[in-house]
Amino acid sequence: MADSPAARFALNDLLRSSAVQKIDFSIGPYAINGPGYLRVAAAVVGRSMGVDVDPKRLAADEGAAYEAPTNELVFRTASLALNTVQRMNVVHECTHALIANRRFRWDGTYTNSEAAAYVAGALYVAYSVSALAREMLSDGSLDF
Repeated sequence: MADSPAARFALNDLLRSSAVQKIDFSIGPYAINGPGYLRVAAAVVGRSMGVDVDPKRLAADEGAAYEAPTNELVFRTASLALNTVQRMNVVHECTHALIANRRFRWDGTYTNSEAAAYVAGALYVAYSVSALAREMLSDGSLDF
Protein backbone atom coordinates (compact mmCIF):
# COMPACT_ATOMS: atom_id res chain seq x y z
CA MET A 1 0.00 0.00 0.00
CA ALA A 2 1.38 3.40 -1.02
CA ASP A 3 -0.42 5.70 1.39
CA SER A 4 -0.41 9.27 0.14
CA PRO A 5 -0.90 12.32 2.37
CA ALA A 6 -1.45 14.35 -0.82
CA ALA A 7 -4.30 12.06 -1.90
CA ARG A 8 -5.82 12.25 1.60
CA PHE A 9 -5.69 16.05 1.45
CA ALA A 10 -7.21 16.18 -2.06
CA LEU A 11 -9.97 13.75 -1.06
CA ASN A 12 -10.78 15.70 2.10
CA ASP A 13 -10.97 18.89 0.03
CA LEU A 14 -13.31 17.31 -2.55
CA LEU A 15 -15.64 15.76 0.04
CA ARG A 16 -15.96 19.11 1.84
CA SER A 17 -16.63 21.03 -1.40
CA SER A 18 -19.96 22.81 -1.82
CA ALA A 19 -20.91 20.55 -4.75
CA VAL A 20 -20.52 17.39 -2.64
CA GLN A 21 -22.13 18.93 0.41
CA LYS A 22 -25.27 19.75 -1.65
CA ILE A 23 -25.85 16.06 -2.43
CA ASP A 24 -28.92 14.86 -0.51
CA PHE A 25 -31.16 11.96 -1.57
CA SER A 26 -32.27 8.45 -0.60
CA ILE A 27 -32.31 5.24 -2.60
CA GLY A 28 -33.62 2.05 -1.05
CA PRO A 29 -32.40 1.99 2.54
CA TYR A 30 -29.56 4.46 1.93
CA ALA A 31 -29.54 8.17 2.73
CA ILE A 32 -26.73 9.87 0.84
CA ASN A 33 -25.89 13.39 1.98
CA GLY A 34 -23.25 15.94 2.89
CA PRO A 35 -22.88 14.78 6.51
CA GLY A 36 -22.23 11.25 5.25
CA TYR A 37 -19.42 12.51 3.03
CA LEU A 38 -18.02 14.46 5.99
CA ARG A 39 -17.85 11.13 7.89
CA VAL A 40 -15.90 9.63 4.99
CA ALA A 41 -13.58 12.67 4.99
CA ALA A 42 -13.05 12.27 8.75
CA ALA A 43 -12.25 8.57 8.30
CA VAL A 44 -9.75 9.44 5.55
CA VAL A 45 -8.05 12.16 7.59
CA GLY A 46 -8.14 10.04 10.77
CA ARG A 47 -6.67 7.11 8.84
CA SER A 48 -9.43 4.65 9.76
CA MET A 49 -10.01 4.41 5.98
CA GLY A 50 -7.11 3.57 3.72
CA VAL A 51 -6.06 5.67 0.75
CA ASP A 52 -3.76 4.00 -1.75
CA VAL A 53 -2.22 5.44 -4.90
CA ASP A 54 -1.45 2.45 -7.09
CA PRO A 55 -2.60 2.36 -10.73
CA LYS A 56 -1.65 -1.34 -10.91
CA ARG A 57 -4.60 -2.12 -8.62
CA LEU A 58 -7.05 -0.53 -11.08
CA ALA A 59 -8.39 -1.84 -14.37
CA ALA A 60 -7.40 0.18 -17.43
CA ASP A 61 -10.79 1.91 -17.53
CA GLU A 62 -10.96 2.66 -13.79
CA GLY A 63 -9.95 5.99 -12.32
CA ALA A 64 -10.65 4.98 -8.73
CA ALA A 65 -12.09 2.13 -6.69
CA TYR A 66 -13.40 1.43 -3.20
CA GLU A 67 -12.29 -1.90 -1.76
CA ALA A 68 -14.78 -2.87 0.97
CA PRO A 69 -12.80 -5.81 2.41
CA THR A 70 -9.89 -3.50 3.27
CA ASN A 71 -11.96 -0.30 3.69
CA GLU A 72 -9.68 1.43 1.23
CA LEU A 73 -10.00 3.92 -1.60
CA VAL A 74 -7.58 3.33 -4.47
CA PHE A 75 -6.57 6.05 -6.93
CA ARG A 76 -4.48 6.31 -10.07
CA THR A 77 -2.70 9.49 -8.94
CA ALA A 78 -2.38 11.49 -5.71
CA SER A 79 -4.18 14.42 -7.35
CA LEU A 80 -7.22 12.08 -7.68
CA ALA A 81 -8.76 13.82 -10.67
CA LEU A 82 -7.96 16.53 -13.16
CA ASN A 83 -11.50 17.47 -14.23
CA THR A 84 -15.13 17.33 -13.16
CA VAL A 85 -15.85 14.00 -14.86
CA GLN A 86 -12.93 12.34 -13.08
CA ARG A 87 -14.00 13.90 -9.76
CA MET A 88 -17.48 12.47 -10.44
CA ASN A 89 -15.85 9.03 -10.44
CA VAL A 90 -14.19 9.78 -7.09
CA VAL A 91 -17.57 10.85 -5.63
CA HIS A 92 -19.06 7.60 -7.00
CA GLU A 93 -16.44 5.52 -5.15
CA CYS A 94 -16.75 7.62 -1.99
CA THR A 95 -20.49 6.88 -2.04
CA HIS A 96 -19.65 3.18 -1.85
CA ALA A 97 -17.36 3.98 1.08
CA LEU A 98 -20.13 6.01 2.75
CA ILE A 99 -22.57 3.10 2.42
CA ALA A 100 -20.05 0.46 3.52
CA ASN A 101 -19.06 2.39 6.63
CA ARG A 102 -22.59 2.57 7.95
CA ARG A 103 -24.23 -0.36 9.69
CA PHE A 104 -24.96 -3.37 7.51
CA ARG A 105 -28.44 -3.27 6.00
CA TRP A 106 -30.17 -6.55 5.28
CA ASP A 107 -32.53 -4.69 2.97
CA GLY A 108 -29.74 -3.05 0.98
CA THR A 109 -28.72 -4.54 -2.34
CA TYR A 110 -25.82 -4.21 -4.74
CA THR A 111 -28.24 -2.48 -7.11
CA ASN A 112 -29.19 0.07 -4.42
CA SER A 113 -25.50 0.77 -3.80
CA GLU A 114 -24.64 1.19 -7.48
CA ALA A 115 -27.71 3.33 -8.13
CA ALA A 116 -26.83 5.57 -5.18
CA ALA A 117 -23.24 5.93 -6.40
CA TYR A 118 -24.32 6.83 -9.95
CA VAL A 119 -26.93 9.34 -8.73
CA ALA A 120 -24.38 10.93 -6.39
CA GLY A 121 -21.90 11.27 -9.23
CA ALA A 122 -24.54 12.80 -11.50
CA LEU A 123 -25.59 15.26 -8.81
CA TYR A 124 -21.97 16.21 -8.27
CA VAL A 125 -21.68 17.04 -11.98
CA ALA A 126 -24.96 18.97 -11.93
CA TYR A 127 -23.80 21.02 -8.95
CA SER A 128 -20.44 21.59 -10.65
CA VAL A 129 -21.89 22.34 -14.10
CA SER A 130 -20.40 25.80 -14.41
CA ALA A 131 -16.93 24.38 -13.71
CA LEU A 132 -17.55 21.61 -16.26
CA ALA A 133 -18.63 24.12 -18.91
CA ARG A 134 -15.47 26.16 -18.29
CA GLU A 135 -13.31 23.02 -18.63
CA MET A 136 -14.99 21.96 -21.87
CA LEU A 137 -14.72 25.41 -23.39
CA SER A 138 -11.11 25.88 -22.36
CA ASP A 139 -9.87 22.77 -24.17
CA GLY A 140 -12.11 23.26 -27.22
CA SER A 141 -13.79 19.86 -26.91
CA LEU A 142 -17.30 21.29 -26.91
CA ASP A 143 -18.78 24.39 -28.50
CA PHE A 144 -21.93 25.76 -26.91
